[in-house]
Amino acid sequence: MVALGFIQRRPQALGELISATPEQATLLTWYRNNVLHLFTHLGLVAFAFRNNVAFCLDELDTLLAPAWPLIARELNAREVADHSQHLAATLDALSAEGLLKQSDSEWRRQPGHLESSEQLRLLGQPVQPTLERTYLLLASLLRYPSGELTRETLEEHSRLLAERLTLLAGLNAPEFFDKRLFSALLETLEAQGWLRVEADRLHYDEALMRAQKRSRTLFDPELRHRLVRLTRQ
Repeated sequence: MVALGFIQRRPQALGELISATPEQATLLTWYRNNVLHLFTHLGLVAFAFRNNVAFCLDELDTLLAPAWPLIARELNAREVADHSQHLAATLDALSAEGLLKQSDSEWRRQPGHLESSEQLRLLGQPVQPTLERTYLLLASLLRYPSGELTRETLEEHSRLLAERLTLLAGLNAPEFFDKRLFSALLETLEAQGWLRVEADRLHYDEALMRAQKRSRTLFDPELRHRLVRLTRQ
């Protein structure tokens, strides 16, 4: 990778550092995107344990099943016929690698001082942007009564919020607030039955509100509050 110009080595007194310039990081996204789908479900499960110590299978399935079609479409992961069965296999794989510990009928994350805890956190990072965009979109939608917003209005408002979030975080990530991503999220929500369009207006029911409320447990309080503050602007 050094010979190809994608990364650079930097000597340092405590050990050599590997880094990438912003331009190199942009080039590396091509390689990331070509393999990301292989780690998508592992990442989604890992992300769930960031702010939660333990889950049983049914609890975790209830929390993640609605999010999986959204993640799968954006990151080109394969759809699964039985999410609960797929989830059980993912939990077994993470346990086999020592990233989770199974006891009785629940899975627990490892103590924070262990290297495996940091590995689990890193594994969850790739799905975070999609989950944040989804949270922004749903929080924006649910601030209004069902049937009040049009698709175009919600897409543009969500895009502007996502752009503001990246600017406040000091990030140069225009892909995070690409309007096409929000359009795809709405299409998937409609295809999954969470939304319906009538007379060019977006309609939802209590099921979507309950799912959005459950999803709050995925995010740490600081991030959740930052996203909520944005949607109220």
